[in-house]
Amino acid sequence: MLAKLAYRIHHRRKLVGAVSLAFVLVAGAWAANVQSKMSVARGDFDSPHTQSVLAQQELQRVSGASPEPDFVALIRDPRGIATPAGRAQVDRVAAIVSSHRVVARIATPFARVSPLRTPISRDGNVTFVAAYFKSIDGTVAQKDANLAELLGIPVLFLLTFLFFRGGVAAALPLVIAGVSIVGTLAVLRTITEFTRVSFFAVNLVTALGTALAIDYSLFIVNRYREELAAGGERKEVLARTLSSAGRTVAFSSGIVTLACLSLLVFPQQTIRSMGAGGLVVAAISGIAALTVLPAVLDTLGDRVNSMAPARLQRAARRSAKPDESGPWYRLAAFVMRRPVLVALTAGALLLALGTPTLRVAFGRPDARVLPAHASARRVSDEMNAVFGANASAPIFVAVHAPPNATPQVLSLARSARRLPGVEAVQQPLRVAPGLWQLNVISRGDAVSSAAQSAVRGLRSMSSPVLQLKVGGEPARYIDQQASIGQKLPTALTILVGTSLVMLLLMTGSVVLPIKALVMNLLTLSATCGVLVWVFQDGHLQKALGFTSGGSLEPETMVLLFFLAYALATDYGVFLLTRIKEAWDGGMSNSDAVAHGLERTGRIVTAAALLMCVALGTLMVSRIEYIKELGLGAACAILVDAMIVRPFLVPSLMKLLGRWNWWGPPRLRAVGERVAIETPVARR
Repeated sequence: MLAKLAYRIHHRRKLVGAVSLAFVLVAGAWAANVQSKMSVARGDFDSPHTQSVLAQQELQRVSGASPEPDFVALIRDPRGIATPAGRAQVDRVAAIVSSHRVVARIATPFARVSPLRTPISRDGNVTFVAAYFKSIDGTVAQKDANLAELLGIPVLFLLTFLFFRGGVAAALPLVIAGVSIVGTLAVLRTITEFTRVSFFAVNLVTALGTALAIDYSLFIVNRYREELAAGGERKEVLARTLSSAGRTVAFSSGIVTLACLSLLVFPQQTIRSMGAGGLVVAAISGIAALTVLPAVLDTLGDRVNSMAPARLQRAARRSAKPDESGPWYRLAAFVMRRPVLVALTAGALLLALGTPTLRVAFGRPDARVLPAHASARRVSDEMNAVFGANASAPIFVAVHAPPNATPQVLSLARSARRLPGVEAVQQPLRVAPGLWQLNVISRGDAVSSAAQSAVRGLRSMSSPVLQLKVGGEPARYIDQQASIGQKLPTALTILVGTSLVMLLLMTGSVVLPIKALVMNLLTLSATCGVLVWVFQDGHLQKALGFTSGGSLEPETMVLLFFLAYALATDYGVFLLTRIKEAWDGGMSNSDAVAHGLERTGRIVTAAALLMCVALGTLMVSRIEYIKELGLGAACAILVDAMIVRPFLVPSLMKLLGRWNWWGPPRLRAVGERVAIETPVARR
């Protein structure tokens, strides 16, 4: 099928080019304002139907204001807040804050309504004005995405020039990246017409689109050069390229697409948005690599090696010819002479890297994810030092009560003060007939056991007379954990099941997909261990520009797990397809493994380094959980490319021997009918 596609592209390459250009222009025009259409709301991290979200929506719908402060202005006056001068300063700040149209109400230490009074410090010199917004908006993500692009593109182009060995070849992945990213943003722009899309999807689309474009281009261009060196008409060269490397790219794109599809199971808007963005960008990258790139290569022919120094041209010609004495071939031979020792050593190293995973702790993002110099971070730190945790972010309770139930509501507030984990309870505020808001200050931060106990205690107080819905950061954390835990088995079933089926179809083997699953889990364990060591334990804080909150963000870890699994499988496809091609060609198991590693070792290593740069640009972000995603993805790729593919794969394939290729005859027959491309003979 792919060979037929190659022949059609050869005869209609100008039409393919024209359609591609028109697609980019139309998609670019439609996606021009996509960022302004995206959501950066606090609720994007929450499941929309949980009690904490429903409590917030009810109170905000009735009162027209958020039930918890969205903005805090810290005021310090050495003359004393309660003095005339201090009160005047508070009034000035309150007037400035309330003048903004998004502000629905404000709280000050001198408010007439008791629940809207903010505290004054024990020394009498510090207080704060809290603002409650009509809507919640605003982050630093857009600036971070733009900065990452500015820093990443020059580095990527330099590396692609070296790895693609020529200026013309190095420009090809940028073309594919442009098509896939612009196309994906246009699709996301369309989705915003029907539902919210989190802005953080832009970060992932940009990084992943660039990374996949480089991977697919590198693999196809390298194989095209091999086929050019083997000789034949240009259309035959293109057909052989797509029937081999093109098939690999198709499987790879399918695996990454299906992995991102499994993220749509989760109700959280950030996870769903990144899943949708990853799904679309992986699919478009694969399509562009199988249509646009072949059309360009067919037009260029031998000129794909142009604009390269003579040294790089010689290296490209050497790598395009069969070689059974290259460095990767020798490495494979070395590994397969000592398979038990190498497998045990590599496995022990991965397990050692994954050891910190045993003490992983999860938490919600707060002001600590911001840089230490950010004003919001400085205010948060001082607020915690002066007033304690949660002073400006209480647990809030939406209390539905019948008419004339004021005594019962007041009794509820008194009972709440005696609950474990409760520090203080503010006077109930009647926001509408039949609806009250009760603010509760818990001990510890939002993910502390004390705060969690307070939430569970409050929820247990609901009765037929007083129906309670509990919200706030501690409640959102409980609901988030429960929601992720509920959906995770389904998502994992889709992820693992589809990848195993795809690998079965690709290899015709039952053993190889299971082995790939085990190695992916080792890679993920090592990656999680590194993230615990860095972000939870607080190592490399100064180098990476963050302050550890002592935990990892659960949504980020979900995203990272699925993305890293897909990318690790992606590199496995690159290697296994070349090994299988050699095995099907009559080579022994050991020779096929060595040949496959020699033909893909340099490519996979180069692709891994380039993808690390592309995804590593996420570490430029000033948001800690975006840094987690960038470092985690880069770490997973390096572990897979530097340990798993060159050492663990050859050693295990040597130990398993012919069992690598075992599969029930009927399943093998199905795989061969679906996946095996009829070779195009070299002439």
